[in-house]
Amino acid sequence: MLTVLKTILGIFTGAGGITEQLKDAYEIKKKAETQKEVLDANVDIKQLELRAAVLKEEQRSALTAWIRPALAFPVVLFWMKIIIWDIVLKLGTTDNPSEQVWWYLTLIPTAYFLVRPLEKR
Repeated sequence: MLTVLKTILGIFTGAGGITEQLKDAYEIKKKAETQKEVLDANVDIKQLELRAAVLKEEQRSALTAWIRPALAFPVVLFWMKIIIWDIVLKLGTTDNPSEQVWWYLTLIPTAYFLVRPLEKR
């Protein structure tokens, strides 16, 4: 249950992945055998620390902290309604939304899953 909560928190804050990446970067640095590997690890660590600082600062501001959850909430709600209510429980059907709505419903998860691996680099 704790892992699920951490994953959800990481999705909405963007911080969960960076923490894991930092842990991995420190591990790589510890195992580095050459000066170049140590330098590369130090660069990766610094970049990740700066990215984490930006995310943390964004979440402190009332102007920016609500943006990610606000954009994700309708998408999650819609997909959960279709998957759980309509398909699993067979308690209803959902009208086919417009093309623009489908675009939004696929853009948000697609962007997340395409961009997330690039963030881990």
